[in-house]
Amino acid sequence: EGFEPPAAKCDAIEIHEHGVRFRVDPAAGHKTGFFLDQRDNRAFLASLAKDRHVFDGMTYTGGFALAAAHGGASRVTAMDLDEEALAQGRRNAKANKLAVDFEHGDVFNKLRSYAKQPESERPDLLVVDPAKWAKDRSGLGAAMHRYADLNRLALQAVRPGGIVLTNSCSGLVSESQFLSMLRGVAMDTRRDVRFVRIAGAGGDHPVAATAPESRYLKSVFLTVGPPNSGPGSEGPPPPPPRGRRR
Repeated sequence: EGFEPPAAKCDAIEIHEHGVRFRVDPAAGHKTGFFLDQRDNRAFLASLAKDRHVFDGMTYTGGFALAAAHGGASRVTAMDLDEEALAQGRRNAKANKLAVDFEHGDVFNKLRSYAKQPESERPDLLVVDPAKWAKDRSGLGAAMHRYADLNRLALQAVRPGGIVLTNSCSGLVSESQFLSMLRGVAMDTRRDVRFVRIAGAGGDHPVAATAPESRYLKSVFLTVGPPNSGPGSEGPPPPPPRGRRR
C-alpha cells in the first residue's frame, strides 16, 4: 500500500489453534508473524488429512503442514525459501511432537519433480499458498501468469484423485478472475477439476461493501482427475500459453 507501519514493540508469544501450538513473533515476519486469516481453512484441511501424503508449498512457519500432521496425515512435507521461517516451523513441529519434513527449496521445482515420479510417490493432498504477487495494477497480468504456472504444476504434481488447496492473497485478483484462471489451467492440463470448497479469510476479517479488495483471500479446495479426464481430451493439444513465464 506504499506506507511503513510503526515499529512494533512486543515479545514473541505462543498461540493455540485447533489443538496445535505455534510460536509467533508479532514484531517480525509477515503480517503479525502468523497468517491468522487462514485459521478456518487449516481446520478444514486437517479434516481431510487423515492417512494422506501431504505437501505444503510456501509453508512459512508450518501452518498447513502442522494442521495436516495433527489431523492424522501419514506423511507431511513442507517447503519454503525463507530459512528463518523454516527454522521456526521445525520448532513448532517439535513443540507439538508432530512429524513434518521441512525442506528449503523452490516449490516450482519441487512440483516439477513430483510430476515425474510414479503416482504412488506423489502427494494426494497438496497446498500452494504463495505471497502477494499482484502488488499493483501494473503487475496484475504478470501475477496471473505466475498463478497459472503454479497451479498448472500443482495439478500435474498431485496424485490423480487427490486434493489441491490453492490460495491467492492478492486483493487486486478477484475471486472470479482466480476461478477463471483455474478453469483455464484445468483445460490446459486436461484434468477433470471440481471445486469442493471456495473460501476466504476467517469470520473476523469482514469485507467492506465499498472495498472489494478487502475480500483479498481466495482459498479453493479442488479435486483433480487423471490426465485426459477433462474436457478437450479427445481433441488436439492446446497451444502453449502466452505471456511472461517464470
